[in-house]
Amino acid sequence: MDIKLISWDIVNLVQEQINMVLLVRVCALVILAWFALYLVPRIIMRLVYLAGDLLRPLPMTDFGFKGRLVYVDDGSRKPVFVSHKYELSSKPDFIFYIGRGQYAPVEFKSSKTIHPEHEAQLCVEVLTARTKYNIKKGYIVAMNEKKEYDFSMSSRSIYRQIRAIHRRARLIKLGKIVPAIEKCRSQRCYSCAHRDNCAKG
Repeated sequence: MDIKLISWDIVNLVQEQINMVLLVRVCALVILAWFALYLVPRIIMRLVYLAGDLLRPLPMTDFGFKGRLVYVDDGSRKPVFVSHKYELSSKPDFIFYIGRGQYAPVEFKSSKTIHPEHEAQLCVEVLTARTKYNIKKGYIVAMNEKKEYDFSMSSRSIYRQIRAIHRRARLIKLGKIVPAIEKCRSQRCYSCAHRDNCAKG
């Protein structure tokens, strides 16, 4: 048996063990770094929010949930929320702080029930208000109906729900397509910003 071959086998085995130890250490350092940079700040922020919520309990709103008003579109020079990524802008009726560092816009409607266009509008408000607030919920309040919406998903998923509507609205605004409306029978038509773009019956 060649002693040199045995020696090289031993050297290779030791080198493999050293490489394995180094790999384990690198993995451990990566996990520790991720924990320190990602998890620890989140845990601290959650504790801060929890302490704040305990020291200053949230009041009950007129809409049936607990929250503190932080924004209201009262007709004054309130800032318009803009999402440059999705080319959207909006001014929600209300935005409430609902605890744990989360916020929720509220869209108040004078109609008796909630319509699909109201839900699309709320999605736009969530996407734009997320540029400043951590939006996880939203509400639509009509005269005879109130509904809570879960927005814990990504902004991309939310935009996917209104992408077709958004594209069509943009084409109408640019005058590239005209809605085929024979005759308007809705009272809301007279206050619509896109009334001039519609076909006259």
